[in-house]
Amino acid sequence: ALHALRDMGYGYAVIGAAGPVEFYEKTVGATVIPNSTPGVYQHLLGPDGEERQSEKMA
Repeated sequence: ALHALRDMGYGYAVIGAAGPVEFYEKTVGATVIPNSTPGVYQHLLGPDGEERQSEKMA
C-alpha cells in the first residue's frame, strides 16, 4: 500500500503508531518524525480503541 501511494505521486505517508519501526525503515525507507508522539489523535480514542463518547462529532 505504501509503494502504491508513491506510485500515485504522493510525496509521503504517515504511518500512525508504527511498530516495529525497523520494519518500515528497511522495507520502504521510512524515517521517524521527531517529537511526533503522542500524535494529533491522542484524545479521539479511548484505551480500548473505541471512539470516546464525549468527543464524537455530530
